[in-house]
Amino acid sequence: MSVSITKYNLKCGFWTEVDMALTTTFVGKKIDFTFPARKIDISNDSTTKYIEYSFDGINVAGRVEKGEAYPIFVFGQEYISNEIYIRGEAGGENYKIWAYGN
Repeated sequence: MSVSITKYNLKCGFWTEVDMALTTTFVGKKIDFTFPARKIDISNDSTTKYIEYSFDGINVAGRVEKGEAYPIFVFGQEYISNEIYIRGEAGGENYKIWAYGN
């Protein structure tokens, strides 16, 4: 299952909020931005569990701890990715994702 993102045309790029229910696996949790993202922000709204993200659906690229927000960007790269996979520590964690492009 992949989720299409609703895009909002802002001066800073694109913004979105996703409410797909998390599980403990990346399988079926691909979020397709439909544009090359230059920056991705992940906000973990859970007060007890972490969220992990991946760019290939296999390898963990990073973790957002409970109650934290984490920006993802890479200096010197044209863009990060046009998709991301996410999973929760226990499943069911609340989160928000923003993706920014041109």
